[in-house]
Amino acid sequence: MDLGKITNKASNLEYKSGAEFMTDLKLMRDNCQLFCEGRFPTLPPLAHNLVSVADSLIKKWGKEIRACEDISGGVPSEKEQLGTKDEEKVEGKSSTTELPSRPIVTILRLENRLPEYIVDISRYAWAVNRTWCCGERFRMLFRNPQGQPGEYYGGVTAGSLPFDEHGMLPWEALRVTWDEDDGSDDNRINPWEAELPRGGNRA
Repeated sequence: MDLGKITNKASNLEYKSGAEFMTDLKLMRDNCQLFCEGRFPTLPPLAHNLVSVADSLIKKWGKEIRACEDISGGVPSEKEQLGTKDEEKVEGKSSTTELPSRPIVTILRLENRLPEYIVDISRYAWAVNRTWCCGERFRMLFRNPQGQPGEYYGGVTAGSLPFDEHGMLPWEALRVTWDEDDGSDDNRINPWEAELPRGGNRA
């Protein structure tokens, strides 16, 4: 389960209750915790925060949501609709069930920055159009588990992966050597995340 599937289900009105929506959201959070904690440490806290915000909003708008659930649950099945139509023909009466037309708009703003999987087009264009050379000094901002700016770490470039068949740079295409080597294999970064000193100093 991911946010894309949840968005599609919500857009198509497939959720029958707030509890069903929260179940999918919590499953997405658990998947994020399981698969992203090591490689993308900022994502699990965001997922936890999203579940917390959604839960508080569902509690806040519980009365309106339950009203929609009651109306949705009262929509007759196909067989019941056919039976109702026959009765209407006999009795000459008509009845309709209408869902409320007033939408509920909720904006979830996790933090005031772009997530890692959304790339600023100007920075991407700069990274794509630039010729990367070995030995160039750079620095990169790392964030803490809450997604807030942490500290900069410096290093030198050690080469770049080639463009793919679509003319785009692969994810984490820039090979680097860190000034403070902690012994990990984390020696590849996204080119658009590297910040070069003014003048492009070489190491």
